[in-house]
Amino acid sequence: MKKLSILAAVCVFFVANTFAQNLSVLKGEKTLKVSYNYDDMKVGKKSEADYCNEKVEAYNKKSPGKGDSWLKSWKNNRELSYQPKFEELLNKYLGKKGVSAYPTNNDAKYMIVVKTIFTEPGFNIGVMKQDAFITCEVSIVETENPSNVIGTKTFKKMPGRTFSGDDYDVAVRINESYAKTGKEVGNWLIKTAFK
Repeated sequence: MKKLSILAAVCVFFVANTFAQNLSVLKGEKTLKVSYNYDDMKVGKKSEADYCNEKVEAYNKKSPGKGDSWLKSWKNNRELSYQPKFEELLNKYLGKKGVSAYPTNNDAKYMIVVKTIFTEPGFNIGVMKQDAFITCEVSIVETENPSNVIGTKTFKKMPGRTFSGDDYDVAVRINESYAKTGKEVGNWLIKTAFK
């Protein structure tokens, strides 16, 4: 049993180091493409579908149409707010190495795939609050052959909060989670690929 544990540890070490070594292929690249994936995301203790259905039903009971508007905002905030915030912080760090990473970089050889696997929306009702956070699995893949994964890392519980404490809107809290994730992904790539 002890030999099996040692073998497992060696395998994990080898796989982790293989990913880190493979990221060196990015050195010299000036552009990266970015894409996002929210498939099978959990929200709190529910699937995203169940979470959204409950919210829509509850809001529509209070005020007809309010739930439908909420759902539209819930989906639209990704492209209008969260993703640009992620890219802003990611590029702030990668820019130090002369690298840009955007969804429009269609000529990039490599792509950063940001898969959000968990979102905790948090809450702020003045007297009580819980910070939002997200967990993302970030993979570096070949743009033309996404099944060829160069490296991957999970960024767990990236916090979303504002220093002023005026994060009453869930979108504001989650936005900050994506900002933190962008910063951490940028740091990770600088240390492993563009050092």
